[in-house]
Amino acid sequence: MGEKKNGETLYSWRKVRPVIRQEQCTGCGVCMRGCPFEAIYREAGEYRIRYELCRGCGICALDCLRRAIYMRLP
Repeated sequence: MGEKKNGETLYSWRKVRPVIRQEQCTGCGVCMRGCPFEAIYREAGEYRIRYELCRGCGICALDCLRRAIYMRLP
């Protein structure tokens, strides 16, 4: 779980979270390089999201040219 501050976890304020559609992802890495929180990583040839680091800012979804990432309610 995230680091606690004032009784809340670091990421408890997040309203939406990114989801990666692996079938649409081309593996370009733009989302990973653009994430200011380093929440996206590559594993076994696919990009994945560390939700404990993600702040729900949506930069990855905006950066993805293939629209393989979308934001949804948790």
